[in-house]
Parts: sequence; C-alpha cells; structure tokens
Amino acid sequence: LLLSGRSAVMKGLADFMAAETGITTVVADPFEHIQCEDRAISRQYLHEIGPAMVVAVGLALRDMV
Repeated sequence: LLLSGRSAVMKGLADFMAAETGITTVVADPFEHIQCEDRAISRQYLHEIGPAMVVAVGLALRDMV
C-alpha cells in the first residue's frame, strides 16, 4: 500500500494501515529516483515534501518518458 498526500506523513499512519490491512505500507517518495543538480535543495527537504508532490511530479514527468 502506498500512501501519498499531506496526511500520509501523519505519525503512525503507515504502521496503523499495515496492521489493519495486513499489507506492507510505505509513504510515497516521488523524488526517490530523481536526481537534482541544485545543491540548494536538500534530499531531506525533498523527502519531507514528497508525499504531497506525487501528482505534480507525475505530471512533470509525463512528457519526459
């Protein structure tokens, strides 16, 4: 199960969903396999905003694939 959106980062949500459904649950990170050349943007920052940016990243990559 892949959680995305702002509420996906609620403390304990992924563990709760996994326990309730019996399905491995992770928080989405659309930047996981994207390289960023700008050193001003930290990986930690991208990891924090990632769940809220799933749709935006998907749309941005749409014409690249």
